[in-house]
Amino acid sequence: MKQISAEATTEILVGPNRLLLGLHEGQNRQGRPISDAQVHLRFFSLEQPDQPRLRGEADALFLGKGIEVAQELYSARATFEAPGSWGLASRPGARRSPP
Repeated sequence: MKQISAEATTEILVGPNRLLLGLHEGQNRQGRPISDAQVHLRFFSLEQPDQPRLRGEADALFLGKGIEVAQELYSARATFEAPGSWGLASRPGARRSPP
């Protein structure tokens, strides 16, 4: 199984949010950036850490190469209804077919 590392938005507020993710092969951004994945995100409330509750889902869209921070980025929108601890599960899927 191929390892993938992800960097995500670090400031999340109550209400609507735009999340940005950079995906890379390997660990700690050591591999090449991934620009051709289908990425589905699931958001969990960690109010009770031993019983995470699914609170939302979204598909992340590829934004393009070289977006000011020199990495390839994906974006998704999510609404967080309360402050507290939240979890994010990301599952990159099959790579997109060229057009």
